[in-house]
Amino acid sequence: MTRRMVDDAALRRALALVLLVAAGARAAPMTDDEVKQRFELATRLYSQGNTLEALDELERLAKTTELPAVLVNLVIVNAELGRPEASVAVADRLLAKPGTLDAARLTRVRAIRDEQRQKLGEVMVTSPVDGVELSLAGKVVGQTPLQKPVLSRSGTVML
Repeated sequence: MTRRMVDDAALRRALALVLLVAAGARAAPMTDDEVKQRFELATRLYSQGNTLEALDELERLAKTTELPAVLVNLVIVNAELGRPEASVAVADRLLAKPGTLDAARLTRVRAIRDEQRQKLGEVMVTSPVDGVELSLAGKVVGQTPLQKPVLSRSGTVML
């Protein structure tokens, strides 16, 4: 009987731990002040030449906000880091919903997007079997049937 009670208690502790970890894994919504602080941190990191750290902050922000300034900076930083797939994807996301973005920034985003798009090729895969997970260069890009071509750097890539 004691053994069963210990097992139940251990099970409850394990379940509580799993729930705690799962709750922590979900991103809590940021307050406006937190968004502002993170954006200022990303801007400061970028100005100091810490481009990768700035990218990390901007990507965290982009998961919780659709602020055009965050997305514009993601387009720029991804392009500077030689990540045309990411730059084009963020630019497309921004151009689909530009919000209050001014004309000059829209023009800049379009120009960067067009420049980065020139560095990419398209891969289209057909398969007689639906639901096959496809990875390109080690990154999952979808399942068959693909709805549209996948953008990839020009050259040889592993499918």
